[in-house]
Amino acid sequence: MEFALETMYKDITKFSYCSFDRIVIRGHVPVLQGKDGGGVVYWARSLDPDVVLTKSWFESFSAKFHINVKKYADEHSIPILSLKADQDKNEIAKQYLPKDQNFVGVYLIIKSREMAYSFASQASIHNKNPRHRNITRENRCIDHFHFYLVDKYWGPISFRFSSHLPCNVKVYLNGNRWLVREAFRKGIRVKSEDNAITDADNPEKLQSIADSLDYKKIQSVCDHWVYRLFPILSYEERYKSKFRYQWFFHQIEYSHNMVFKNSWNLTKLFHQHIAVNYDHFHPLQIQRYFGHNATKKHKKDCDLRIHHQTESITVMKIHSRGCFLRQYNKFQRIFRSEITINNVRDLRVRKSISNLNPLKERMEKSLCTFQGAQSSVHQALSSDGEIAALAKPGLIGRCHTSGIKLENDRIITLLATLPHLAQYPDGFRISELRESILSTTKKQYSTPQLSYDLRKLRAKNLIVRPSDQNRYKITPQGFRIAAIIPSLADKLCNPLIRIARYPIKTRAPEKLNSPLDQHYYQVEKEIACISKLIGLNSS
Repeated sequence: MEFALETMYKDITKFSYCSFDRIVIRGHVPVLQGKDGGGVVYWARSLDPDVVLTKSWFESFSAKFHINVKKYADEHSIPILSLKADQDKNEIAKQYLPKDQNFVGVYLIIKSREMAYSFASQASIHNKNPRHRNITRENRCIDHFHFYLVDKYWGPISFRFSSHLPCNVKVYLNGNRWLVREAFRKGIRVKSEDNAITDADNPEKLQSIADSLDYKKIQSVCDHWVYRLFPILSYEERYKSKFRYQWFFHQIEYSHNMVFKNSWNLTKLFHQHIAVNYDHFHPLQIQRYFGHNATKKHKKDCDLRIHHQTESITVMKIHSRGCFLRQYNKFQRIFRSEITINNVRDLRVRKSISNLNPLKERMEKSLCTFQGAQSSVHQALSSDGEIAALAKPGLIGRCHTSGIKLENDRIITLLATLPHLAQYPDGFRISELRESILSTTKKQYSTPQLSYDLRKLRAKNLIVRPSDQNRYKITPQGFRIAAIIPSLADKLCNPLIRIARYPIKTRAPEKLNSPLDQHYYQVEKEIACISKLIGLNSS
């Protein structure tokens, strides 16, 4: 897919690439996931038909888990740390990361207490059979073991095991680290810093390697380590009881990275993007970037926020339901657009890792749609004679239409509302346009009035109407015009005309707080000088 910002800044960027970033995989054994406990009884009796799942049996299972983890750590000289809830496990693990570049294996185990599901056993009140137990699933705080290791292909990764049945697992992978190692294996020289690639001698081949990541590679690394590290069941016991993990997406990130040629001050550039987002994006439109239906029900679940991490790094984040889209700069050279999905079903994709390709396509589409809207506004510059061409009569088929008069308040209101409806995939109806105008401006327009004005816009190719449909779609040219004209009228032309017609004595520049007010002050001074020079009285 073509990214609009990449095309927009192609003259000042060295290369760009797309890759997966953070990948969190959740693994569980399907037979142990039932809420009523029937699955765990069936699984336990496949190992021992005479077993009774009492409370002591579950406790002994967990105790054996702890003992075997301690035994594994002693055999391989691996330290085990017990951390509190407020301690950052990843930062502590970095201190133990081996310096040897060829090291492969586990280098640290961290024990912590976290909330998770586990089974509880109680004697039945109604059934006096001693083998009959009431097995329920409860959410409680139990011990977890984090195995930090280095994989040959993925680099530093980690596995989190629950010490109680159903022994669910989480795997933490990083797509950028995999990409760097895979590029070196394929003979491509790359330079990476802090989870980002800053230089590559063959960007095209680098992107082809990034595109080659599929679910089989993810499943391979998960299966390779989970059965080696799982400390309690032998191969024969797993095979006999059909104890096999299935893998699902828990969280996944996909990023588009633009690497600039020189040390580039992205702060000013990024602030321009922030201004565009605040002026033209609203909750109902944000939902459309992720392919969600724009409903008032989920309006509170989406917003746009700005985070100032440092003086030179600003992070813009928008979210809708379980989907997040962030833009920020790294090292003043990399402009990153990143989409994070906490629940892949919000993109209408099933959670199994076998759906990686359709999930990637939808994440790319969301990034392209968002960047396309930004690019259309940033490139909103009218060419010579374009304003005059809008005022001339138009033609739809053989029918003539009136021109677009920019002094018409109704036309300005309509143009200002169009960007809010640009993300409807199937176009918008007149009723939706009227509702949007009413919600933003509190102005009421009739359907004939809007139909008349929309015909003018169609004649200028600012919107199109698909055949046999009562819907309208805004064109890229229409998005640019609709973004720039209302802003010019409201923020530039009207203030300048007001200064020219009714000049007033303004405060000194040092007392003006807003930079915009200071520019208006200078404009007022220049208009007064021009009026005096040509013999006009400006007072």
